[in-house]
Amino acid sequence: MKPSNLLEYKLSTLLRDAIQKGLFPGGVMLVEQDGYPVMHQAMGEASTYPERRALSTAHIFDLASLTKIVTTTLILMLIQEDKIRLQTPVLKHLSWLGKVGEGVTIQHLLTHTSGYRAWQPFYVIHKNNNHSIEDTLKCIEREADPATDVIYSDANFILLGKVIEAIEKQNLSQVLYHRLVRPLNLSGLQYRPSHEITSQMVPTEFGNRIEAEMVSKRKQSFEHFRQNVIWGEVNDGNSYYFLQGIAGHAGLFGTATDVAAIARLYMMDNPWLSSDIQQLALRDYTPNASVGRALGWVYDREQTGGFYHTGFTGTSVWVDPSKKLSAVIMTSRLHQDKPKDINSFRKACHQVVTTCL
Repeated sequence: MKPSNLLEYKLSTLLRDAIQKGLFPGGVMLVEQDGYPVMHQAMGEASTYPERRALSTAHIFDLASLTKIVTTTLILMLIQEDKIRLQTPVLKHLSWLGKVGEGVTIQHLLTHTSGYRAWQPFYVIHKNNNHSIEDTLKCIEREADPATDVIYSDANFILLGKVIEAIEKQNLSQVLYHRLVRPLNLSGLQYRPSHEITSQMVPTEFGNRIEAEMVSKRKQSFEHFRQNVIWGEVNDGNSYYFLQGIAGHAGLFGTATDVAAIARLYMMDNPWLSSDIQQLALRDYTPNASVGRALGWVYDREQTGGFYHTGFTGTSVWVDPSKKLSAVIMTSRLHQDKPKDINSFRKACHQVVTTCL
């Protein structure tokens, strides 16, 4: 059996089994090598409520934290143009941060070594106290000193989004369009999609139940949580309630093809990210930490030697630059009564790709 046929057989089996086990209603897989698709397949359902719809490879997903990879790409483009450097203090561009930004560099933000708290519902401060965005972000809490440990925090990429806006003097959606969407013809990649394309989109959670529970555990209150099926709106609370859907950490929507095009920039010759910038991005910056962090990406030290990122809604992207391989997995993980952890499924898929190709 040809490697590509074996790959498709094994991945299709994994996808079918995951759907049957109830890990998610449906999923799309796209594997590319040398910039060309080896497998592109959809299986299962895009939605089960309020109506059942079959999933296709053209469906648009809430990318969740895969937004961070796009934000990383924009930052790297600015580094390539010498508009910013890894050691640039965040206060150079966000002076209003004040004390909370002291000692924090662009590299700290990209590698999640700023010491910022793992998660905060900024929308609680913003809505309940009528604070500005800037005053709200001054309330970022710190759990450790910069560079002492890896703490995965959305705050890092919220700030990186603000840095991009400060340098480019445009909002993040405009920067995205001019720098990536238009030149790469990524028609599905967007913030705040129009309601006219809702039928092409995959809905997520049945109301913000997970974040409501997280806020409750912090002994805080918020009266504005959505209760209906979230469809065509970003699932993430800080993006939706705090930053109006345009943020550096979450908020982007796109197809598997869109995500694969971004992944390709890290492995192929292209005018957007030079080979030197690609190599700068994809290395282990936290060798003494328990988690390997590249710039924006996670370094898979143990299993594949590649780099990946996941999204809370059920999305993920993995790349192996040495083989010019990428794998994009898009699922509707949150679109069920009790969402499941799908990390084992993702790892199994990545292992199949790196073994077969």
